[in-house]
Amino acid sequence: MEPEFGEEVAELLRKYDPEEVKLFYIIRDLAEYDGLGSPKMNKEEYLQDAIKRYSAEPALKDVRPRSVSEMQPTFAERFPKLVSYVNANMSWVDPSKLDNRINEITRASTDYRDQVIVDKITRAVCQGKRVLAVVGWSHVAREESAIREVIAENCTH
Repeated sequence: MEPEFGEEVAELLRKYDPEEVKLFYIIRDLAEYDGLGSPKMNKEEYLQDAIKRYSAEPALKDVRPRSVSEMQPTFAERFPKLVSYVNANMSWVDPSKLDNRINEITRASTDYRDQVIVDKITRAVCQGKRVLAVVGWSHVAREESAIREVIAENCTH
């Protein structure tokens, strides 16, 4: 259901700087670190893994940060009000808040992903297919009314 990662990155790059986009994904992962089950790698290894993973995306390959040592200087340049990436927490990546630039990018990511999901579901329903969609709770509230509206307006089934 979700869009391909490269498609989502391309959408975000239409509005945001490549370093901001790459940092957003890394920060989102770091914010979730404390909620991971055990055993887990230490936070620096986890950070290095995230940097490596997002550097594998062609559009972000040569974009800073490319290493843990580049993380803080890049973060401080792009998000000076947030001081340090070490303080990353779930409120930074909450799409319902707009307290900082990362929240804004999170909202743009969520909006894009929601639209792709709505399009796929409504296309299938309008073709007469039965659909069972399993999505996160935050998507349900935002997508349900949009799906019902599109189906009511565009489907003859």
